[in-house]
Amino acid sequence: MMNAQKSKIALLLAASAVTMALTGCGGSDGKDGNPGEPGGEPAPAIQTLNFTFNKSVVANGVPSVEFTVTNEDDLPVVGLQKMRFAAAQLIPQGATGAGNASQWQYFGDETCDVASTCPGTFVDMKNGHYSYTFNMNLTANTKVTYNAQLAQRVLIRAYNTPLLDGTQVPNSNAFVDFTADTGAAPTYSRKIVATESCNTCHQDLANVKHSGAYSDVNYCATCHTAGKVGVGKEFNVLVHAKHKDLTLGSLESCQSCHTQHDATPDWSNWSRIPTAATCGSCHTAVDFAAGNGHSQQLDNSNCIACHNSDWTAELHTGKTAEKKAVIAQLGMSATLAGQDDNTAVLTVSILDKDGNAIDAASVTR
Repeated sequence: MMNAQKSKIALLLAASAVTMALTGCGGSDGKDGNPGEPGGEPAPAIQTLNFTFNKSVVANGVPSVEFTVTNEDDLPVVGLQKMRFAAAQLIPQGATGAGNASQWQYFGDETCDVASTCPGTFVDMKNGHYSYTFNMNLTANTKVTYNAQLAQRVLIRAYNTPLLDGTQVPNSNAFVDFTADTGAAPTYSRKIVATESCNTCHQDLANVKHSGAYSDVNYCATCHTAGKVGVGKEFNVLVHAKHKDLTLGSLESCQSCHTQHDATPDWSNWSRIPTAATCGSCHTAVDFAAGNGHSQQLDNSNCIACHNSDWTAELHTGKTAEKKAVIAQLGMSATLAGQDDNTAVLTVSILDKDGNAIDAASVTR
């Protein structure tokens, strides 16, 4: 009996010792492992590059992104050789002055060529997963003041540099918008036009300019911004100026480009936030600051007071074009006759294309 009791006591003491040893263990839990593979063998052929962003943050002023790249068959793309990474932040609507639109601020870009030089730290995990940490520190930028509270954007241009085994790779663009500290989606955006709308006429936006490098209109809008390009080359000015005289219905065709779409949560900004720069890019005979062709407007603070969204939309859509077409077919004559009692009678007649008076009630649109 005593031996049995001693055995029980010994077992209890041993168990307690193990528990204490486990409880007393300290040290690091170890680093997280690399992301798992997207699945399957690496892509043998690549017609399309699809990017999925897994993590995006700005730590101590330095942006970094982790992302996955697959082909059109959802197979991992391994061994990409050359990419450009760009960083920007978005100033919200009204932040720079009453009535002002939101605006991208471009920090800069870094081109990473695996075969030669890479400013930042580029990691190919050989399973379709990649990461890039910028060399630039956004707080050191002398032209743009970094604000961690603003929406941040990182853009990627993947070059059409073949993989080491000779597999061809298409020029591709991708971007991610995020909150600097957590990587969460920002609470506001500037996505007014979808690439799909551009491709309705252009077939492939990449063929418009820059030797096929940029196929996503969001890349264009982020790069063509004040401080990055010259005056008149800002995206909202440049695009309207290029398209206003084309056979799109001119000023009545705004909604052929600005369409409601999942990719364009801010599509209605074109009528909701009128500014002198945007309006003046089409209405080139107007000088808002000088008061030529319009009442003088030194800033955008009063624009919306007269140009409300519904009125602006009606003037720049097909409804107005139809009205103008009807009016163009009609004429008008007016006579003013004095009366003996020192009054006057104004008579207005609507004329058809042959100059004959017609009943105004018969005019339809």
